[in-house]
Amino acid sequence: MYNIPGYVFVSSPRNPCLKKGAGGVGLYVNSSLEFKTRIDFCRSLPHIECIFIEIYQLYKKNILIGCVYRPPGSDVNMFNTDFLLLLNVIDRENSKIILIAGDYNLDLLKYETQTPIGDFLNNMMSQNFFPTIKHPTRITETSSTLLDNIFINGLKYDLQPVVLYNDISDHFPVAIHLKSLLQKSNDNTYQKRVFDDISIAKFNTFLNTVDWSSLLEFTLSTCDASAAYDLFIDIYCTGFETYFPLRTFTLSNRMSPRHAWITKGLMRSCIKKSKLYKKYRKEGAGKNKDKYIAYRNKLKLLLQIAKKKQLF
Repeated sequence: MYNIPGYVFVSSPRNPCLKKGAGGVGLYVNSSLEFKTRIDFCRSLPHIECIFIEIYQLYKKNILIGCVYRPPGSDVNMFNTDFLLLLNVIDRENSKIILIAGDYNLDLLKYETQTPIGDFLNNMMSQNFFPTIKHPTRITETSSTLLDNIFINGLKYDLQPVVLYNDISDHFPVAIHLKSLLQKSNDNTYQKRVFDDISIAKFNTFLNTVDWSSLLEFTLSTCDASAAYDLFIDIYCTGFETYFPLRTFTLSNRMSPRHAWITKGLMRSCIKKSKLYKKYRKEGAGKNKDKYIAYRNKLKLLLQIAKKKQLF
Protein backbone atom coordinates (compact mmCIF):
# COMPACT_ATOMS: atom_id res chain seq x y z
CA MET A 1 0.00 0.00 0.00
CA TYR A 2 2.86 2.39 0.76
CA ASN A 3 5.21 3.17 -2.12
CA ILE A 4 8.23 5.41 -1.56
CA PRO A 5 9.64 6.98 -4.75
CA GLY A 6 13.17 5.77 -5.40
CA TYR A 7 12.84 2.66 -3.21
CA VAL A 8 12.08 -1.02 -3.75
CA PHE A 9 9.93 -2.82 -1.18
CA VAL A 10 10.84 -6.39 -0.26
CA SER A 11 8.71 -8.21 2.28
CA SER A 12 7.82 -11.45 3.97
CA PRO A 13 4.08 -11.41 4.80
CA ARG A 14 2.85 -13.30 7.82
CA ASN A 15 2.12 -16.95 7.14
CA PRO A 16 -1.70 -17.22 6.79
CA CYS A 17 -1.53 -20.62 8.48
CA LEU A 18 -0.64 -18.84 11.74
CA LYS A 19 -4.16 -17.32 11.81
CA LYS A 20 -2.98 -14.32 13.79
CA GLY A 21 -4.19 -11.50 11.54
CA ALA A 22 -1.96 -8.83 10.05
CA GLY A 23 1.81 -9.01 10.38
CA GLY A 24 5.02 -9.71 8.55
CA VAL A 25 8.26 -7.84 7.98
CA GLY A 26 9.62 -5.71 5.16
CA LEU A 27 12.45 -3.49 3.99
CA TYR A 28 12.55 -0.45 1.72
CA VAL A 29 15.80 -0.52 -0.28
CA ASN A 30 17.19 2.37 -2.32
CA SER A 31 16.59 1.44 -5.96
CA SER A 32 20.13 2.50 -6.91
CA LEU A 33 21.61 -0.35 -4.85
CA GLU A 34 22.27 -3.86 -6.13
CA PHE A 35 20.99 -6.47 -3.68
CA LYS A 36 19.33 -9.85 -3.31
CA THR A 37 16.96 -11.33 -0.75
CA ARG A 38 18.63 -13.96 1.44
CA ILE A 39 15.84 -16.53 1.52
CA ASP A 40 18.03 -18.87 3.59
CA PHE A 41 17.81 -16.48 6.56
CA CYS A 42 14.10 -15.62 6.31
CA ARG A 43 11.69 -17.02 8.91
CA SER A 44 7.92 -16.87 9.47
CA LEU A 45 6.99 -18.59 12.73
CA PRO A 46 4.54 -17.77 15.55
CA HIS A 47 7.40 -16.45 17.71
CA ILE A 48 9.77 -14.93 15.12
CA GLU A 49 9.43 -13.22 11.73
CA CYS A 50 12.45 -11.96 9.82
CA ILE A 51 13.72 -11.03 6.37
CA PHE A 52 17.32 -10.47 5.22
CA ILE A 53 18.89 -8.84 2.18
CA GLU A 54 22.51 -8.63 1.03
CA ILE A 55 23.73 -5.40 -0.57
CA TYR A 56 26.61 -5.85 -3.01
CA GLN A 57 29.60 -3.51 -2.93
CA LEU A 58 32.37 -3.40 -5.48
CA TYR A 59 35.82 -3.97 -3.92
CA LYS A 60 34.31 -3.62 -0.42
CA LYS A 61 32.55 -5.76 2.14
CA ASN A 62 28.97 -6.63 1.26
CA ILE A 63 26.33 -5.54 3.75
CA LEU A 64 23.85 -8.02 5.24
CA ILE A 65 20.74 -6.37 6.68
CA GLY A 66 17.98 -8.11 8.60
CA CYS A 67 14.58 -6.99 9.87
CA VAL A 68 13.31 -9.03 12.84
CA TYR A 69 9.99 -9.00 14.68
CA ARG A 70 8.91 -10.94 17.76
CA PRO A 71 5.11 -10.73 18.11
CA PRO A 72 4.07 -9.58 21.59
CA GLY A 73 2.92 -12.39 23.83
CA SER A 74 4.79 -15.06 21.87
CA ASP A 75 7.04 -17.58 23.64
CA VAL A 76 10.31 -15.78 24.52
CA ASN A 77 12.25 -19.00 25.14
CA MET A 78 11.28 -20.39 21.72
CA PHE A 79 12.25 -17.05 20.17
CA ASN A 80 15.65 -17.16 21.87
CA THR A 81 16.24 -20.78 20.79
CA ASP A 82 15.37 -20.26 17.13
CA PHE A 83 17.09 -16.89 16.93
CA LEU A 84 20.31 -18.36 18.33
CA LEU A 85 20.17 -21.09 15.66
CA LEU A 86 19.76 -18.36 13.04
CA LEU A 87 22.72 -16.41 14.49
CA ASN A 88 24.89 -19.52 14.23
CA VAL A 89 24.06 -19.75 10.51
CA ILE A 90 24.64 -16.02 9.99
CA ASP A 91 28.04 -16.39 11.68
CA ARG A 92 29.36 -17.89 8.42
CA GLU A 93 28.90 -14.42 6.90
CA ASN A 94 31.06 -12.69 9.52
CA SER A 95 33.38 -11.23 6.88
CA LYS A 96 30.54 -8.87 5.90
CA ILE A 97 29.04 -5.85 7.63
CA ILE A 98 25.91 -7.20 9.33
CA LEU A 99 23.03 -5.15 10.73
CA ILE A 100 20.07 -6.78 12.45
CA ALA A 101 17.28 -4.33 13.18
CA GLY A 102 13.82 -4.84 14.54
CA ASP A 103 11.15 -4.76 17.20
CA TYR A 104 12.00 -7.55 19.61
CA ASN A 105 9.32 -6.66 22.18
CA LEU A 106 11.94 -7.28 24.87
CA ASP A 107 12.79 -4.41 27.18
CA LEU A 108 16.59 -4.44 27.19
CA LEU A 109 16.58 -2.03 30.14
CA LYS A 110 15.48 -5.05 32.24
CA TYR A 111 18.19 -7.48 31.11
CA GLU A 112 19.50 -7.80 34.69
CA THR A 113 16.14 -8.62 36.28
CA GLN A 114 14.39 -10.76 33.63
CA THR A 115 16.24 -13.94 32.65
CA PRO A 116 14.82 -14.38 29.09
CA ILE A 117 15.84 -10.83 28.21
CA GLY A 118 19.29 -11.39 29.67
CA ASP A 119 19.58 -14.61 27.65
CA PHE A 120 18.65 -12.78 24.45
CA LEU A 121 21.28 -10.10 25.03
CA ASN A 122 23.92 -12.69 25.96
CA ASN A 123 23.17 -14.68 22.79
CA MET A 124 23.62 -11.57 20.66
CA MET A 125 26.87 -10.50 22.29
CA SER A 126 28.28 -14.03 22.28
CA GLN A 127 27.92 -13.94 18.47
CA ASN A 128 29.69 -10.55 18.41
CA PHE A 129 26.52 -8.50 17.87
CA PHE A 130 26.25 -5.31 19.90
CA PRO A 131 23.21 -3.04 20.42
CA THR A 132 23.55 0.50 19.08
CA ILE A 133 20.35 1.93 20.64
CA LYS A 134 20.63 2.52 24.38
CA HIS A 135 17.69 4.82 25.14
CA PRO A 136 13.94 4.05 25.45
CA THR A 137 12.08 3.60 22.17
CA ARG A 138 8.57 3.56 23.62
CA ILE A 139 7.50 6.14 26.18
CA THR A 140 4.03 6.41 27.70
CA GLU A 141 2.66 8.46 30.58
CA THR A 142 3.68 5.67 32.99
CA SER A 143 6.59 3.74 31.43
CA SER A 144 9.77 3.86 29.32
CA THR A 145 10.95 0.73 27.50
CA LEU A 146 13.73 -0.16 25.07
CA LEU A 147 12.02 -2.58 22.66
CA ASP A 148 13.58 -1.67 19.30
CA ASN A 149 17.23 -1.93 18.39
CA ILE A 150 19.82 -2.20 15.64
CA PHE A 151 22.59 -4.72 16.31
CA ILE A 152 25.89 -4.64 14.43
CA ASN A 153 28.66 -7.25 14.25
CA GLY A 154 31.52 -5.41 15.92
CA LEU A 155 32.52 -2.11 17.46
CA LYS A 156 35.02 -1.05 14.81
CA TYR A 157 32.60 0.77 12.51
CA ASP A 158 32.16 4.52 12.24
CA LEU A 159 28.47 4.90 13.05
CA GLN A 160 25.97 7.19 14.71
CA PRO A 161 22.70 5.73 16.09
CA VAL A 162 19.68 7.89 16.93
CA VAL A 163 16.21 7.58 18.42
CA LEU A 164 13.76 9.79 16.49
CA TYR A 165 11.00 11.46 18.49
CA ASN A 166 8.14 11.04 16.02
CA ASP A 167 4.47 10.15 16.45
CA ILE A 168 4.28 7.93 13.36
CA SER A 169 3.60 5.03 15.77
CA ASP A 170 3.62 4.29 19.49
CA HIS A 171 7.27 3.19 19.07
CA PHE A 172 9.90 5.79 18.22
CA PRO A 173 11.69 5.11 14.92
CA VAL A 174 15.37 4.20 15.35
CA ALA A 175 18.06 4.88 12.78
CA ILE A 176 21.77 4.45 12.28
CA HIS A 177 24.18 6.38 10.08
CA LEU A 178 26.97 4.09 8.95
CA LYS A 179 29.86 5.40 6.87
CA SER A 180 30.17 2.58 4.36
CA LEU A 181 30.47 4.45 1.04
CA LEU A 182 27.76 2.44 -0.71
CA GLN A 183 28.18 1.92 -4.44
CA LYS A 184 25.16 3.42 -6.20
CA SER A 185 24.22 2.89 -9.82
CA ASN A 186 22.97 6.47 -10.37
CA ASP A 187 23.28 9.95 -8.96
CA ASN A 188 20.92 11.82 -6.67
CA THR A 189 19.48 14.10 -9.36
CA TYR A 190 16.33 14.38 -11.41
CA GLN A 191 15.09 16.51 -14.31
CA LYS A 192 11.90 18.53 -14.70
CA ARG A 193 10.52 21.55 -16.52
CA VAL A 194 9.71 24.72 -14.58
CA PHE A 195 6.46 26.46 -15.59
CA ASP A 196 6.75 29.75 -13.71
CA ASP A 197 4.87 32.97 -14.56
CA ILE A 198 7.86 34.63 -16.26
CA SER A 199 8.54 31.63 -18.53
CA ILE A 200 4.86 31.33 -19.45
CA ALA A 201 4.71 35.07 -20.32
CA LYS A 202 7.83 34.79 -22.53
CA PHE A 203 6.43 31.70 -24.27
CA ASN A 204 3.13 33.51 -24.98
CA THR A 205 5.07 36.48 -26.38
CA PHE A 206 7.00 34.10 -28.63
CA LEU A 207 3.77 32.58 -29.96
CA ASN A 208 2.32 36.02 -30.62
CA THR A 209 5.39 37.22 -32.55
CA VAL A 210 5.75 34.16 -34.81
CA ASP A 211 4.89 34.91 -38.45
CA TRP A 212 2.09 32.32 -38.79
CA SER A 213 1.20 33.63 -42.28
CA SER A 214 4.00 31.54 -43.78
CA LEU A 215 2.43 28.44 -42.23
CA LEU A 216 -0.95 29.39 -43.71
CA GLU A 217 0.57 29.94 -47.16
CA PHE A 218 2.35 26.57 -46.94
CA THR A 219 -0.90 24.84 -46.01
CA LEU A 220 -2.87 26.43 -48.88
CA SER A 221 -0.15 25.75 -51.47
CA THR A 222 0.51 22.11 -50.57
CA CYS A 223 -2.93 21.03 -49.31
CA ASP A 224 -0.95 18.59 -47.14
CA ALA A 225 -2.37 18.68 -43.60
CA SER A 226 0.31 16.32 -42.19
CA ALA A 227 3.20 18.39 -43.55
CA ALA A 228 1.58 21.60 -42.28
CA TYR A 229 1.10 20.06 -38.85
CA ASP A 230 4.76 18.96 -38.75
CA LEU A 231 5.85 22.54 -39.54
CA PHE A 232 3.56 23.90 -36.81
CA ILE A 233 4.89 21.43 -34.24
CA ASP A 234 8.48 22.28 -35.17
CA ILE A 235 7.87 25.99 -34.53
CA TYR A 236 5.88 25.33 -31.35
CA CYS A 237 8.42 22.87 -29.85
CA THR A 238 11.32 25.22 -30.63
CA GLY A 239 9.72 27.86 -28.42
CA PHE A 240 8.66 25.30 -25.81
CA GLU A 241 12.19 23.92 -25.41
CA THR A 242 13.59 27.45 -25.28
CA TYR A 243 11.36 28.74 -22.47
CA PHE A 244 10.62 25.47 -20.62
CA PRO A 245 13.92 23.55 -20.85
CA LEU A 246 14.60 20.43 -18.80
CA ARG A 247 16.49 21.46 -15.69
CA THR A 248 18.56 19.22 -13.42
CA PHE A 249 17.80 19.28 -9.70
CA THR A 250 19.36 17.50 -6.73
CA LEU A 251 17.04 15.50 -4.49
CA SER A 252 16.75 16.95 -1.01
CA ASN A 253 16.92 14.26 1.68
CA ARG A 254 14.98 16.54 4.00
CA MET A 255 12.20 17.51 1.60
CA SER A 256 11.71 14.31 -0.41
CA PRO A 257 10.21 11.92 -1.18
CA ARG A 258 6.89 13.66 -0.62
CA HIS A 259 3.53 14.10 -2.35
CA ALA A 260 3.17 16.89 -4.88
CA TRP A 261 0.42 18.50 -2.77
CA ILE A 262 2.68 18.82 0.30
CA THR A 263 4.21 22.27 0.03
CA LYS A 264 7.43 23.37 1.68
CA GLY A 265 5.32 25.29 4.18
CA LEU A 266 3.48 22.10 5.17
CA MET A 267 6.81 20.27 5.41
CA ARG A 268 8.09 22.92 7.81
CA SER A 269 4.91 22.54 9.83
CA CYS A 270 5.46 18.76 9.99
CA ILE A 271 8.98 19.38 11.29
CA LYS A 272 7.62 21.79 13.92
CA LYS A 273 5.03 19.21 14.97
CA SER A 274 7.83 16.67 15.48
CA LYS A 275 9.73 19.14 17.66
CA LEU A 276 6.62 19.73 19.80
CA TYR A 277 6.15 15.97 20.12
CA LYS A 278 9.77 15.52 21.20
CA LYS A 279 9.41 18.22 23.86
CA TYR A 280 6.18 16.64 25.11
CA ARG A 281 7.76 13.18 25.39
CA LYS A 282 11.02 14.38 26.94
CA GLU A 283 9.61 16.90 29.42
CA GLY A 284 6.29 15.26 30.25
CA ALA A 285 2.61 16.02 29.79
CA GLY A 286 0.71 19.12 30.87
CA LYS A 287 1.06 22.22 28.68
CA ASN A 288 3.54 20.47 26.37
CA LYS A 289 0.98 17.75 25.58
CA ASP A 290 -1.86 20.24 25.05
CA LYS A 291 0.26 22.38 22.73
CA TYR A 292 1.36 19.37 20.71
CA ILE A 293 -2.17 17.95 20.34
CA ALA A 294 -3.62 21.32 19.30
CA TYR A 295 -0.90 21.83 16.66
CA ARG A 296 -1.18 18.23 15.42
CA ASN A 297 -4.95 18.49 14.94
CA LYS A 298 -4.69 21.80 13.11
CA LEU A 299 -1.93 20.45 10.84
CA LYS A 300 -3.92 17.29 10.13
CA LEU A 301 -6.84 19.43 8.93
CA LEU A 302 -4.56 21.53 6.69
CA LEU A 303 -3.04 18.37 5.17
CA GLN A 304 -6.50 16.96 4.42
CA ILE A 305 -7.54 20.23 2.72
CA ALA A 306 -4.34 20.35 0.63
CA LYS A 307 -4.82 16.73 -0.46
CA LYS A 308 -8.44 17.30 -1.50
CA LYS A 309 -7.47 20.37 -3.55
CA GLN A 310 -4.88 18.28 -5.41
CA LEU A 311 -7.40 15.49 -6.11
CA PHE A 312 -10.15 17.79 -7.36
